[in-house]
Amino acid sequence: MLVGGGTGGSKGGSGARKRGEMADLRDRLRVANNDRTATSAALPLVDKVVSFMTLGIDTSSLFPEMAMASNTRNLAQKKLVYLYLCHNAETQPDVSLLCVNTLQRDATDSNPIVRGLALRSIASLRVPNIVEYVFPLIAAGLGDTNAYVRKTAAIAAVKFYKTAPDIFIGSDMTDKLYQLLRDSDPVVVVNAINALNEVLRDSGGPQIPNELMISLLQRLREFNEWGQCVILNLTESFEPQNEDEILAILNLLDEKLKHTNSSVVMAVCGVFLRLTQHHPVLHQSVCARIKSPLLLHITTTHYPEVAYPLMCHLKLLLSRVPTLLENDYKSFYIRSNDPTYLKTLKIELLTSIANEKSAPYIIEELFAYATDVDMTCACKALTALGTIALKVPSIVTRILSKFIDLIALDIDYIAAEAILALKDIFRKYPTTRDEILDLLESCISVVSSPQAKAAVVWMIGDFGETLESAPYILEDLVDTWEELDEEVQLQLLTATMKMYFKRPQECQPILGQLLNSAINNTVSIDTHDKALLYYRLLAYNPQEAARVVCASKIPISTFSEQAKSEIDDQLFEEFNTLSVVYHKPEKLFTKPKPIIQPIAAPSNTSPTPLSKRTPATSTAIPQASQSQQQQHVSGNRYEFMLEPSPKMPAEVFQRKWQAATTCETVEKIWLGPIEPLIASVKSNTHCVACMASGIVANTAKIYAYAVDQLSGVAFLIEIIVRLTPPQNQSKLVATIKSEDPLLAKQFAAYFTQHFLAY
Repeated sequence: MLVGGGTGGSKGGSGARKRGEMADLRDRLRVANNDRTATSAALPLVDKVVSFMTLGIDTSSLFPEMAMASNTRNLAQKKLVYLYLCHNAETQPDVSLLCVNTLQRDATDSNPIVRGLALRSIASLRVPNIVEYVFPLIAAGLGDTNAYVRKTAAIAAVKFYKTAPDIFIGSDMTDKLYQLLRDSDPVVVVNAINALNEVLRDSGGPQIPNELMISLLQRLREFNEWGQCVILNLTESFEPQNEDEILAILNLLDEKLKHTNSSVVMAVCGVFLRLTQHHPVLHQSVCARIKSPLLLHITTTHYPEVAYPLMCHLKLLLSRVPTLLENDYKSFYIRSNDPTYLKTLKIELLTSIANEKSAPYIIEELFAYATDVDMTCACKALTALGTIALKVPSIVTRILSKFIDLIALDIDYIAAEAILALKDIFRKYPTTRDEILDLLESCISVVSSPQAKAAVVWMIGDFGETLESAPYILEDLVDTWEELDEEVQLQLLTATMKMYFKRPQECQPILGQLLNSAINNTVSIDTHDKALLYYRLLAYNPQEAARVVCASKIPISTFSEQAKSEIDDQLFEEFNTLSVVYHKPEKLFTKPKPIIQPIAAPSNTSPTPLSKRTPATSTAIPQASQSQQQQHVSGNRYEFMLEPSPKMPAEVFQRKWQAATTCETVEKIWLGPIEPLIASVKSNTHCVACMASGIVANTAKIYAYAVDQLSGVAFLIEIIVRLTPPQNQSKLVATIKSEDPLLAKQFAAYFTQHFLAY
């Protein structure tokens, strides 16, 4: 007997023992297959072979003997043999023909279990040379008298579509699947819907007549929870004829909002919102109606994985009906056993719910979270308090007093988040600053976050004229100039300039030292350029510099973060999907794979009356037309179609650059000045956008990026040019990174040809 597993069989005596055991099994299987008197003689041997296969041992050498063992009346042996054949058929395509006769015979057996087993097995072989035998069996199975065989045939049709799409498209199998939607067995109906969803995915999905759709909804009680969700999701293509039909369907499905399964409730909510999206009054009523079932499942479930997506959908509903949950804010108070991701989402919901009536109670709860041991939760609560203060002016004073108490705790992250929140409060309500200014000096020494330090410096620059120690706080920062982050340095330049015009005698030497350090002793191009701008402004005209730097600001009424997002309307179109959880449309987190090889177009076939659509092949890309594909592929060379105006935030660029593992390098001698190359990048001449560029110490650096329209793949570019006087033979090194190794290599050649051919 074999001991251990399949991991050490290639060494020494163990490998010889396995080879000997395989030979022994082969001989015994041949004897058992030839012995017609013992009907189950091969069963123990077949069981042993399958056991070896599950352990990862190569048993493909036994394929002919196992194929012969399928010729038996023993159902258990048939199941084991068919399992083995499906697992090994692709490695033995020619030998697979040995079992076709047995499978064909079993597909017409009087026992429906045997017929279904044979149909499932022959469709799972996925061997091209037996396609001609599979098609008639599936076609016959779709019309079988037994429901088990019909539902198996529906799934087998999908497997056949994946193996031979051209034959499937040219047949009437799609119409037969449509006919199964009227089947009396609910399992058959669900499998037929799933099959149609798969084979018609690239052509928009199945198109169901209204009368059939209503019939399926009326039969909804016959289906299990999974089947109900499948049918409800099918209503995406349903177009009601009038408002009466909409109301009839809403009344029909209303009882499903009381279902104990949250998936069914979510599917019904999606149907309600889709059907009423063009009827504003009815849509508002529907939002109010679906609120209670969602809240019930959120508050009663013991699984945060269930509560989280439900809350994400409630948050989306709030964007359309802001008063929807104004009386239910207590349902989103944090529990002690909530995971961090659920805590942060509850805080976001409380922030969205807060209004004049509920804000006093919500901020008391949030202040309790501000000192939570969970740092993420505490920081989120402090940010939420700042946002509520911007929404509800009547509680600003109350929140400010609480922030003062929290800053006095001298805890780094609490003070940092409180200061960031105060910065926005002062921008909107500048008259509330007096109570906080005295704390700024202590805040600088407490916080370590660059964003928080920059916020403190901004407050000193804008409101420091009444703070006696303001110039000396700035002076201490100037003395540690080289240790400061770039964000703090930039803010320090502006704040010191403002303080100079407000208190010139105290700040003049500080400003001179600062400008000298910023111009002559910095590695940041942005900091250097800003300091040089201020220096030249002062040299040109101090009064004009004061007018520019200390210009009056327009009062802030709404921050951009509070404005209604255009994405929310798109997400309503994708309700009850991951798009709502990720808070981004599907196209932003699902990308088609780039096409490298040409794709043959399917043969044209006239559409059938019921299907109305002809599905594309499984390799087609839904976001690109056939003409785009042909333009995009030329032999084995990928022809890029770059986005004309790509957008990528700096932090995303940095994260992608650090995460990218594929790197292509191009080296060449650059002839002539470097300025035309920099200008070409900044002007986006070849659909390559500039992230940053500059020349420091005889070295020019350019950071840029491009995005391919069809594949969605981003290419990150770093160009370093070592300038050699008189700049006529400089060495250029371009580094290109991407998430796709093959496209990165081809883009490097494309970039060199179209961009570096100077």
